[in-house]
Amino acid sequence: MERLGLDARLKAEGLPHGGFNLADGARVIRIDIEGLTVTFPTPQGPARVVRDFALTMGREKVGIVGESGSGKSMTARAILGLVRKPGEVRAKRMSLGGTDLTKLS
Repeated sequence: MERLGLDARLKAEGLPHGGFNLADGARVIRIDIEGLTVTFPTPQGPARVVRDFALTMGREKVGIVGESGSGKSMTARAILGLVRKPGEVRAKRMSLGGTDLTKLS
């Protein structure tokens, strides 16, 4: 049996982009992030500490790995809305279960 990607599965089931139903009736919430960038001002100009991060997942388990200082924790903070000023978070799309995370305070 061929496994469908999330986009194909959502389309096939006629469900909104926020998630999909499994065969046993359980609902899987989807996280969708595209173009996530975190920037901080410095005397030398803006420093982009996260650049164009993207992630789409439902039930999968994901580990983010990288060298010290590569932006793993800042990425998590940005997704959770925990980046303090003067940091600036921008994303083309950042949603959880169809809820736009960029519009939450």
